[in-house]
Amino acid sequence: MRSRSDGRSWMTRILRLVWHRSEPDPEFDESLDRALSGVDATYVALDVDVLDPSEIDVLIPEPDGPSAEEVERLLRNVADRTTIAGMGVTGMLATERDAALAARMLAAAGF
Repeated sequence: MRSRSDGRSWMTRILRLVWHRSEPDPEFDESLDRALSGVDATYVALDVDVLDPSEIDVLIPEPDGPSAEEVERLLRNVADRTTIAGMGVTGMLATERDAALAARMLAAAGF
């Protein structure tokens, strides 16, 4: 399995490109294709405190983050383009609401 590393997770970079989008964006799709080009499998590191704080309980909330639906859509898109070999979901509190949201994210990624 080939890996890519620039000191930041690819998912973080991709999220920064997508979270203010509401319409399909061919430029984003091209960026995602380039990021995943030649990669046999992908590990997704999702720090959920980037999500809109109204949707999740987190230690360090980030205002104006993407919605859970936007992140789910992104994860499904990544899963359609590559094998997601593993996924870590961090940055949440031990609440039922956060557990349900983590389950949604994992399901969107194919787990």
